[in-house]
Amino acid sequence: MTGLGIGCAMIMAFSVGTRGVDPWQAGVASAAVSASQQVGASIGTALLNTVAASATAAYMLCHASGGREPLAALVHGYAAAARWASVILAAGAALAALMITAQALLLPGRAKMEPDAR
Repeated sequence: MTGLGIGCAMIMAFSVGTRGVDPWQAGVASAAVSASQQVGASIGTALLNTVAASATAAYMLCHASGGREPLAALVHGYAAAARWASVILAAGAALAALMITAQALLLPGRAKMEPDAR
């Protein structure tokens, strides 16, 4: 499911990122969108790894009795990172919904809508 969702999101991101760009600049615009995606994924992974490691360490400090506690601490850390990922995803979806601008459909016979002034 995640792969399907990411695939759908990236198609729209590239479409929006290259909309209104002159055809001879489409490669540069596509590269900028791709680089932004890579940087965002790297920052997100680092952030969620930090959350998981911090939650795991905090759990280990509070429940340091040995036995199966290291496994429980790892599960706690991953669960904390998953909760934060869900919050970040919901915030991103809310921002995306607020930033959507709808344009009128172009019907045959209507004048072509010009892209925003640059």
